[in-house]
Amino acid sequence: MAPSPPRSYTRQDVRDGVRVVKGVRAGVGASLIVVDGGVYDVGGFAHPGGERSLRAFVGGARDASSAFRGDGGRSSVRAHAHSDAARRILARLKVGVLVEDDDVDDDDDDDDDDDAATASEDSDDAAASEDGSTTTTTIDAHGVDLSKPLVAQVGALGDAYESWTREPLLGSGPMRFFKSDVLERASRTRWWVVPTVWLPVAFAAFARGVLGVVAATERGRVGGDDSSDSIAAIAGAGDRDDSDAVAARVVVVVVVVVVVATFFAIGAAAWSVGEYVFHRFVFHRAPRTRAGIVAHFLMHGCHHKSPMDALRLVFPPAPWAAVVAASWLAWTRALAPTPATGAIAFAGCLTAYVHYDCVHYFLHHDATIGAIGEREGGEGGGGGGGRSGWRWGPARGWIRRALIGERGGKSELRSTHMKHHYDDCDVSFGITNRVLDRILGTTPNGDAMKGARAKARVD
Repeated sequence: MAPSPPRSYTRQDVRDGVRVVKGVRAGVGASLIVVDGGVYDVGGFAHPGGERSLRAFVGGARDASSAFRGDGGRSSVRAHAHSDAARRILARLKVGVLVEDDDVDDDDDDDDDDDAATASEDSDDAAASEDGSTTTTTIDAHGVDLSKPLVAQVGALGDAYESWTREPLLGSGPMRFFKSDVLERASRTRWWVVPTVWLPVAFAAFARGVLGVVAATERGRVGGDDSSDSIAAIAGAGDRDDSDAVAARVVVVVVVVVVVATFFAIGAAAWSVGEYVFHRFVFHRAPRTRAGIVAHFLMHGCHHKSPMDALRLVFPPAPWAAVVAASWLAWTRALAPTPATGAIAFAGCLTAYVHYDCVHYFLHHDATIGAIGEREGGEGGGGGGGRSGWRWGPARGWIRRALIGERGGKSELRSTHMKHHYDDCDVSFGITNRVLDRILGTTPNGDAMKGARAKARVD
């Protein structure tokens, strides 16, 4: 079939945000921008500079051409000149071309013919996935049918699997993983489930550890071998001065605070190191076997294939429980000097994980123009297709800004993480901080990964 002419948009269409579904005007509300005469729908796309970088151009009030090319005459604009990868992504967001209103006033019949042709082409080349989400193509260049369960298909990709995951989908609707509805539901998780499930566990471990440290400290000796010199004895002896009892209690408090803070920080730091190590050396190690490909897809490959899938930005609690249990045993039986200090370190590690998962969610989902539309409409992201029905109001923005350090609509964490997804996935492995990226040279401008970046990449 011959390709149909591109859809024509007037400036009023761009201002209104005209939506076109299978060639037919289906209302308004799209997030349209204009770049070099092309019209692009950026709803649901996470811009590395944050949603405000796009919001200024949505509706065509400002043409985005100069800003995209980086030749706007200001250093701040030139600094954001876009890469070839960004140009490829932009091309995939194109929905039509801009025409002046006078050029289309008398061409309604032609537009109807164009719409019909577009609808025919769309019916051949696009389909809704089985779970109701939409994808722009049914069968991609690698032969994967995106409208069918993916777990049964990805294992057959073999050596092409890595390049397939590096061609991200741009929609925010959830991919279908499994044929079984039960497994499919279990693979999807709203972001707030993670703190709801795991913070109480972390608090319980923390309380248990603190009580253990307090008991051990009070049993400890402050000098000599005489049991009467124990802190507990000093604190409770009736023939001692009150000042001695107070001093003993102060010692207990100081020791407990220092021990608790130290081991909680050790646990949190351990998560931060593990976050980087696993992301770089496990999640970004290309699998070779069919089973390895399937496992990798479920753990991390799915996220690179569809970075905006709002229901797969955090780990489901059910399978993650095995990791949590193993971590508890490791900390309380091997990694810490006592079970009490191990419990505190475990609490620090688990709390850092919760922080990581929440940060990761907001780096992606609330960075989109589509998410703004949902918030303005009173629906928070995090449910099917990015909506959960929760009416967060100002609290959601406060949570986002607190977690990802957003200032003026921009976040350094978001910017570097989006570069990891859409520019070069061999850099920026740190999610919650960039310390190890800087130390090991895996920042976007680092030197350590030049060899890795030279390997085959999808253009």
